[in-house]
Amino acid sequence: MAEGKWYMEVKIVHGGGEHLSENARREGSHVRLGWGRREAPINGPVGLDGYSYGYRDKTGEKVTLSRVRPYGKPFGTGDVVGMYISLPPRRESSKDPNDPAHMKRERIPIELKGQEMFEILEYQQSKEMITLMDYSGKSTSSASVPSAPKKSTSCKKPERSRPSVTKKPDAPPLRPLPILQGSRIAFFVNGESQGVAYQDLYDYLQLRQTETQRKKEKKRTREGVKEHRENPFNDGWLGYYPFISLFNDASVHINPGPNFDFPPPNDIDALLDGKPDEETERTWRPACDRYAEFMQEQWALDEIEEVEAKEEALRAAANEKVELAKKAEREKKKQQTEARKRAKRPGTIEKQGTPASIDEERSTPGLSQLNGPGQPSPLRYGTTYAAYEGSGLGLGIGVIEGPAYSPAQTPVSIGEVQGGPSGYNSEMEVDTLAEATTYT
Repeated sequence: MAEGKWYMEVKIVHGGGEHLSENARREGSHVRLGWGRREAPINGPVGLDGYSYGYRDKTGEKVTLSRVRPYGKPFGTGDVVGMYISLPPRRESSKDPNDPAHMKRERIPIELKGQEMFEILEYQQSKEMITLMDYSGKSTSSASVPSAPKKSTSCKKPERSRPSVTKKPDAPPLRPLPILQGSRIAFFVNGESQGVAYQDLYDYLQLRQTETQRKKEKKRTREGVKEHRENPFNDGWLGYYPFISLFNDASVHINPGPNFDFPPPNDIDALLDGKPDEETERTWRPACDRYAEFMQEQWALDEIEEVEAKEEALRAAANEKVELAKKAEREKKKQQTEARKRAKRPGTIEKQGTPASIDEERSTPGLSQLNGPGQPSPLRYGTTYAAYEGSGLGLGIGVIEGPAYSPAQTPVSIGEVQGGPSGYNSEMEVDTLAEATTYT
């Protein structure tokens, strides 16, 4: 129950101290019922702490924070107890992103027995609510100091140094506990009102996170710690629930309506305030109506989350596209940088004048070793010799008209071809010289 006025009945089948076994020493069955929040422990009775408000069958007392107060009459087996709760309208969330009234469901999909289910993390009890249970009034910080002697003596006692006391750091201040103004809880026994049991209940919303808690959450997210975190907002399930505790084989029958054994008046608040009931229409609702209303709220949240999920997917795709474009740009710049670095390095000297073919290398044996690797033969480009006057070597040697060619290599002969082969080679020169010597 999150807002509105609700009523239900609980019929006591076994309770009020009734003994169901032959063992007389054993205490009888008992029932304690009331309303509790989601954080209330289910391994303890209603009224154990500030998260729940109870009504006892044994003495008719009310109990919360484990403190009993006189309230109404006792009830037992066969009695019908009516439970009424009135809550103010639900507070709308503000623009503050840290407002606990924001709706945010934290559901973890898990696989259980071959089916996909959602796990909901429970809300933890706050330190402020736990502190309400400490009503001893004792100081939490105390130092052990040696006690003074009861009797004084004339002799002087040796001086003793007191033990050093380490001062504990001051605890952070407790956050205020908000309440629901105008809220109230009342009980009926067989249609008879027992009056208002509790009013101005504690708010069921979570307390606002402190700055330290928010920084801690951000740090855990930044470090990549993957774990389920506490939800500081309302997941749609916060509110007050019917809370019934059974002891020693006690049993009850719950009647959420709409038909009751002892229907209350149309205006229960008027009855509790001692005013005449002038309402012609019922101001409260049976608890059974809450289920259909709750499902409508959950379906509405499903639609909102579906739209948010699509928007989140589009944002993620756009961010991924931007990241890919940035990565491509970085790769392009990297390649351009490497190209500029390679251009600045001194180039390697290319080898020039390599023989055109193996046949040419074979036509001038030994010249490649003489001239060095990669150097052409001086006879490669049709080199010839001019006749010298007054020399006997000119006899029988044909003279080729035209420009004389030097056997020495020149830059032109290395890089460019100056005509085709002349057919002259070293063997021809040896034969000609031999003939000239014979004739001489």
